[in-house]
Amino acid sequence: MNKCTIVRQALVCLAILVLLAGSALAGATVAIVKGKDVDRMVAEAIDLLGGMRQFVKDGQKVTLKPNLVHQPALPGREQTRTDSKVVPGFTTDIRIVKALAQQMLKAAQCKVAVAEGTPNDATKMFDFLGYTQMARQAGIQLVDLDRSVRTKVKIDGPARKEYSLPVATQTCDVLVDVPVMKTHQLAGVTLGMKNLFGLLPEPRKVFHARLDEVLCDLCAARKPDLVIVDGLVAMEGQGPLEGTPVPMGLLVAGTDVVAVDTVCAAIMGFEPSRVTHLALAAKRGLGEADLSRITVKGLSVKEVLRPFKHALWEAEVSIPKTDEAAQELLPIADTVRRTDWNGELFYSFGPRHLKVDSQKYPGRESQGFTVRIPIQGNRIYFYPRYRVLYPEEAQAAMDEVAQWIGEKLGKNIPMQRKAMRAPE
Repeated sequence: MNKCTIVRQALVCLAILVLLAGSALAGATVAIVKGKDVDRMVAEAIDLLGGMRQFVKDGQKVTLKPNLVHQPALPGREQTRTDSKVVPGFTTDIRIVKALAQQMLKAAQCKVAVAEGTPNDATKMFDFLGYTQMARQAGIQLVDLDRSVRTKVKIDGPARKEYSLPVATQTCDVLVDVPVMKTHQLAGVTLGMKNLFGLLPEPRKVFHARLDEVLCDLCAARKPDLVIVDGLVAMEGQGPLEGTPVPMGLLVAGTDVVAVDTVCAAIMGFEPSRVTHLALAAKRGLGEADLSRITVKGLSVKEVLRPFKHALWEAEVSIPKTDEAAQELLPIADTVRRTDWNGELFYSFGPRHLKVDSQKYPGRESQGFTVRIPIQGNRIYFYPRYRVLYPEEAQAAMDEVAQWIGEKLGKNIPMQRKAMRAPE
């Protein structure tokens, strides 16, 4: 074999490798667009992904799955305002869904449906948010997933082996996932993967115990064909129901839901590898969660990065209530206050009181803790304060407080620990 032949073969091999690399990247391409004209933004995002004809063909059935779970202004809800204005940042902006439906119907002779399940009657949400009128004008169908026909889907996953899922989302030709960019008290972030949680039947709370695994199962049962994350007005803090709206003016789109969520998490200031359901999804081969392997088109993550305030877990360590313990805590507290309405005592302790195990929990930033001494009851409660919503943060905080209690009040004092995830 002469040198020319060897060189030609090497070039052919190199070309194949480049093509394979390009194909791999094409499957993990995410588009980021920013602006004010929603119709134009949707069209731009789709064009960056190859155009609408790539996603919809003549004769196909398309299901759009927005996030319409909660609106604080919805009439009739408990503890809501009395006005009737839609509050941005809580539910998927109707302009995005409308633009998607119109552009799909223009690109192909297809049937489009908008499907959602909410714990508070999807029909009311459709009416309140304007979807009913929009659907009537656009000639599309609205589906209440909690009242629709379901089918049994077998999944070889660790959480469950079978799920009852809507026919509307399982059998459609094209499933479009349209979530809102929000923080979440249980999952850290709620994006494309978490939006699939609405496909489950009520009561959905029974799935919270293994939420991260369930989200992966849902993704395995039916991956979205297209994901467009509503970042026009996002949400930070105590999401998904009680957070603070954050104007971003963004849309983030792609065909790999894990990749899209990874990019969104990075935009929000999260380390994607520490978002449990993203790490699990990548491990199960459900999508790409490595930012270095995701091609980002349009704007870059760096250009739109805006660190979000994270949701907090509730965690507590408690000990038996004794006068001796209360007296020992009083002089070493940073601040002390007594409530006016029931006389409970609250002691505040800053981070200087706690020892951080940097080897076990690298990057840990202790925030201190609060002690509550109730007038009635037989326990004293210690509530750690911490910055981010990661399981290891809650565990680290409880470890630190327990160590402090042992050193200050006695190593043999009986302690109870509880990490509580807020209900959705």
